[in-house]
Amino acid sequence: MSLCCLLFFEGQGIAALEAMSCGKSVVAFNIGGIPEVVEDSKTGFLVKPYSIKDFSRSIIKLLKDRELGKAMGIEGRKVVEQKFQWKNIARQLINVLRCSIFDYSVIFFLLLYAVECKYVFIEFFKS
Repeated sequence: MSLCCLLFFEGQGIAALEAMSCGKSVVAFNIGGIPEVVEDSKTGFLVKPYSIKDFSRSIIKLLKDRELGKAMGIEGRKVVEQKFQWKNIARQLINVLRCSIFDYSVIFFLLLYAVECKYVFIEFFKS
């Protein structure tokens, strides 16, 4: 059976990514970081938060239509391979760091602000 059910809140959707990487379709609540990972009706079903009725209907639909579940699992695997490979994530991180590094003035200002706040905080409690 090609199905993974997520019955809990997950901030980043890691369990959904893991299931999709194994070619499993996903049924999950439309909360937290899960909608950023699961594409509704494409890689699985996103249901109204905490609606057990909708959740059950989605599971039954996949149990009745195994070809749909298999197709969603295959599509989920493709999504993981395209969007969530380490080389892609590393590339995105490098781009973020490049933008941050080249804006020294903002970093310098934030550091000065942090030092000043710490100084004011210490002086307040000394008196």
